[in-house]
Amino acid sequence: MGWIERYVRRDGTVVRGHWRSPAGAGRQTLIFLGVVAAVALGGAANGGGTRPGAPGAPRVSDRPEPRWTASYPVRPHSPRPRPEPTWTVSYPVRWER
Repeated sequence: MGWIERYVRRDGTVVRGHWRSPAGAGRQTLIFLGVVAAVALGGAANGGGTRPGAPGAPRVSDRPEPRWTASYPVRPHSPRPRPEPTWTVSYPVRWER
């Protein structure tokens, strides 16, 4: 909605200008702030990251080597047989279209 300008009601009450949020914006803002707080607290709990060479920082030799996770051969784009369409209507359907 946005900014509401100053106006006078029918009964003579003067309403000063104010900001009006759209319907549902308060709930969405609350959810957003909760996510931001969770990320901020999660980063602080993990130390917020450490610089290389600092105490507690992982050394290069401590990092595990990447390994293949599939124990079976993976063939890219292996052709699969497509099932043939079946007739489910009482009139002919042209499949070539």
